[in-house]
Amino acid sequence: MCAEMIQDAAIKCRFCGQMIPVAEKPKSPAKKPPSGVKYETAASEPVHDYDSVYKTRKSSGGSKKALGVTVLVAGVLVTGFFWLAYETTVPVASGGRVYNIGLMEIRNVGVAVGLFIALVGVVIAMLSKKKA
Repeated sequence: MCAEMIQDAAIKCRFCGQMIPVAEKPKSPAKKPPSGVKYETAASEPVHDYDSVYKTRKSSGGSKKALGVTVLVAGVLVTGFFWLAYETTVPVASGGRVYNIGLMEIRNVGVAVGLFIALVGVVIAMLSKKKA
């Protein structure tokens, strides 16, 4: 058995994976250790202290800014595809090509959606504040 604190209701140790016999279950409930306590595994390898592992970190604005730039680039790519590469003509029996109104509408909607995505990216990037 490992030397970690185990709750009374535990059936299996979450640290070493061994089943806990009914007679060996601890009588006191597991408590949060005091701040700064260092843990060691069964192999005596040091583990980070409790507070540094379980406290959440506040994110800086850098990741939000990167997300905004990524969304902006995606919007520009979508807009560019529909504006430059989306084919709106169809072949006809006489051998020529004519514009298809349905495909032209899809192109217009694609450009509008791409511009909206790019605008959302700009807003996300502008609203993210990087903390010093």
